[in-house]
Amino acid sequence: MLLLVSCAKQQKSNKQKTSLAVESHFIAPAYTPGSLEFDVKEVPFSKKGSYMSCSSRGLTDDDEGLFIWDVSGRGEDRGIIKIEPIYHGDIVASTITATPEKLTFNTEFGELGISFDGDQVLRFYSAHGIGVKLSVRQSYMLPRNDHQLRIIQGAFLRYMLSTLRGEMQQKENKVTNGIIINIEPEDNGTIDFVIEEYESEWNEHGYSVSFSKAVEEVRNQFSEWMRTTLPVNKEYEHTRVLAAYINWSSIVASRGLLKRPTMLMSKNWMHRVWSWDHCFNALALAEGNPQLAWDQFMVMFDQQHENGALPDCMDDYSMIRGYVKPPIHGWALDKLMMRGVVTKERMKEIYEPLTRWTDFWMNYRDDDKNGMPQYHHGNDSGWDNGSVFAENRYVEGPELSAYLIIQMNVLAKIARKLGRPSDTVHWDQKANTLLNRLIERSWVNGKFVSKYVGSDNWNKNSKSLMAFLPLLLGERLPIEIREKMIHDLCSDEGYATLYGPATEHLQSLYYKEDGYWRGAIWAPTTYLIIDGLVACGETHYAKEMTTRFVNMCNENGFGENFDPLTGTSLRDPAYTWTASVFLLLAHANLE
Repeated sequence: MLLLVSCAKQQKSNKQKTSLAVESHFIAPAYTPGSLEFDVKEVPFSKKGSYMSCSSRGLTDDDEGLFIWDVSGRGEDRGIIKIEPIYHGDIVASTITATPEKLTFNTEFGELGISFDGDQVLRFYSAHGIGVKLSVRQSYMLPRNDHQLRIIQGAFLRYMLSTLRGEMQQKENKVTNGIIINIEPEDNGTIDFVIEEYESEWNEHGYSVSFSKAVEEVRNQFSEWMRTTLPVNKEYEHTRVLAAYINWSSIVASRGLLKRPTMLMSKNWMHRVWSWDHCFNALALAEGNPQLAWDQFMVMFDQQHENGALPDCMDDYSMIRGYVKPPIHGWALDKLMMRGVVTKERMKEIYEPLTRWTDFWMNYRDDDKNGMPQYHHGNDSGWDNGSVFAENRYVEGPELSAYLIIQMNVLAKIARKLGRPSDTVHWDQKANTLLNRLIERSWVNGKFVSKYVGSDNWNKNSKSLMAFLPLLLGERLPIEIREKMIHDLCSDEGYATLYGPATEHLQSLYYKEDGYWRGAIWAPTTYLIIDGLVACGETHYAKEMTTRFVNMCNENGFGENFDPLTGTSLRDPAYTWTASVFLLLAHANLE
């Protein structure tokens, strides 16, 4: 049973909400050891809170092996440390098995295990005579004593290598301008050592009593996370575990510019947070982990500019302000409110920042003063190379006004709850004015178009899915507009593919295989389109699109985006907003 509510049944009650419905409480299955194995070529091995990960992706496609990656904004290189198992000093062939709690090299002589022993500590262990060769690029070493060695890479990265059992040998590698370190086992065949990232100087401390205890602790942490992850139908349970792992392991601790624990988009190479991606991750966390959900929603507001703009993206060390991202925050906040995340204190916390973010668009992004906000670049819309920007980047996207109308209505709702009647009237009036202006200017010949600023022209060859995002306005739109949009979207297989809504019509001049926002299926736009259909009372097509997208993820994982013709995962293969949207939609389909 799809937990969707038709708008047509809501007209008589102001208390009911048009949305993808959710349950207020759930009991989710915990993690069963051995229930998930994943490929570290696709999904990095990491844990919640860590800036370290292990991946089979090197700096180039020719790099083979397993590498320790730094996913902070401070690293000058990725894949800094290559890990290779050795036996009697020689590299041995191996296969890799990865589970949430442990990564294992399997050789003909025995196993080498790796787990986390704290957020910034990787622990290595073998009792089978297996040693380890570490090749560290562009680095130098500073021995601390006969069993500890500092690894220095660039201006920021610092690692302490400590042998608990085993013997360490090191030498310079002039080819890579780095170092090579061999850790050989003791006479009884045992090695036990750690690699720990630290800042500035390393502080003396101990580690877990044993490798198995470290593994157990990580297993317990992930199992607890699983209990807070949205439940789904049994046929999707394995994929739910993978989605939960990707999201859990992509969280880094607060540091530098990141003032809260933050879910990165990935720990492959998209290891930043963008200021619309975070909204979808917040929604997926809302039911089971409301504090972390609120942290995800607010993390970009922590770095809000004095003019009201949010950063385009950031990590712990760097930030981009040259672009922004679309103002879907009012839409997301409304859903967090419905899920009980937004207390009155949090309403007070967000009211002024959300006001400034809304005013930014109306004050700084309306050059021709026609009452329609504008984008300055495709990046500002989130649809970086979307076809509406192919001939002119300077456009008035109808979905931009739709987002802001919703945001203004949400501000009015919060103002009402905070006892600010004049603000309530102000925001409702602004929303109505912008709605009328949107329809007057952008609804042309039975469709929404993205006109150029100061002009009545637009890219008439564009067939972007962006034109359907105003469906989010639901019953705010006249019924004839809603019906025309729903018909044009859902009856056309050029948009409504077997796997979900294509971001560019398959017969468009701009459609391109692996074309990013020119055809690929993306999780956030799929969710927005589905939510728009529900907002308009069209639950049949919403359910169909939900099922198609969920089945695609169940088959092909959590890519940054997907091929609309085959459902194949494209680009970064372990993307958190994709995992989050899967969880949201699969949970909505829960029977």
